[in-house]
Amino acid sequence: LFMALSTLAIMLQMAKRQSLRLCMLGGLFMALTILSHPEISVFLLITLGLYFVFEVKNRGILMWFLGSFVVAALLITPWFWGVYSQHGIMPFLAAINSGNASYWGSGPAIALLTFDFIGYNGLYLFGGIGLLGLLIIILKKRYFFFVWPLVIAVINYRSFGHFVPIFFGLYVGVGLIDVVVVGLTDWIHKQGKSWSTETIMKATVFAVYLGAIYYVSASFMGIIPRMSTYHTLDANNREAMYWVTLNTPVQSRFLVLDVWAFRNWPIDMVSEWFPYVADRSSIMTIQGREWLPDFGFSKTYTDAIQLAKCSDDIKCFLDKLDEANLGPVDYIYIDHHALAASENVKTVVQSINEKLYQDWGYEIVYDDGTVTIWRLVAD
Repeated sequence: LFMALSTLAIMLQMAKRQSLRLCMLGGLFMALTILSHPEISVFLLITLGLYFVFEVKNRGILMWFLGSFVVAALLITPWFWGVYSQHGIMPFLAAINSGNASYWGSGPAIALLTFDFIGYNGLYLFGGIGLLGLLIIILKKRYFFFVWPLVIAVINYRSFGHFVPIFFGLYVGVGLIDVVVVGLTDWIHKQGKSWSTETIMKATVFAVYLGAIYYVSASFMGIIPRMSTYHTLDANNREAMYWVTLNTPVQSRFLVLDVWAFRNWPIDMVSEWFPYVADRSSIMTIQGREWLPDFGFSKTYTDAIQLAKCSDDIKCFLDKLDEANLGPVDYIYIDHHALAASENVKTVVQSINEKLYQDWGYEIVYDDGTVTIWRLVAD
């Protein structure tokens, strides 16, 4: 998304001042956008097309835009050709058919009216301000900013929730400046104060800025639990995965369990990094599966949701694996923080140990107090 926004900034600058340097730079960042996340490139191309139709008066700029597209095409061709020559068209078809539009926080109707597509705190308040900003945009006949999100929602609905903060920020900004600041200025002047509109505007923006810093900081520090799980792969898991690489057969199939993360797979660091760091097959890792030619993304996602319903019941896990035709697995890898919500973690782990060993024929081969790995004992 950063690459896409950088591309937009460069291309918008080129619409005002044409130069070969901006044309080449725009093509470079466009290529980086496509290579980093092809789906984001759909958002980028739609945005550039709509901007050209609604906002660009000098049609001669089209040639400069096309020049950037040519530069981007030349830069991305080696990668796409490499994938196509080795794997054919199937990875691209699989990616197009994967995923779902699951970013509706409180139901489509309410979410649409409050911009609550991703469930962050405080969006009802800012959603109201954003709607006022949208009304101002329509009254000023800046139709690009109104049509833009609608077209994205129709064409690229699956990832629409990722783009909402961009539209949301624009609408809220207009609402703050053209509605809140104007109303606040009028009220302050009626109180006999002589503050200028510029001073009030700066104070309002500064207050919002401080609020944003607090929210992000508090989230990462865990004060607000919403984002406290955004973290890197910890050292204990890395060590356990290195052990897996050195001490297990290459063809081994692993079940990486994180009860909580199954419901929040986009931020499940353990499952996401296991196939790369451990260099072993993880049957329930969702990330990256959209590129595999078996079109298994949706099935794996559905299986993961079913496993999440098992809570701490390991028998339920294994039964559902059999139902999904995934079991038995050679190894079971459990990151203990998945059980942190349990009243007694040790009791739960001990219970899992007993079930896996006595009932299902697994034995512990690795346990550092944080990560435990079980191996299926051969008959």
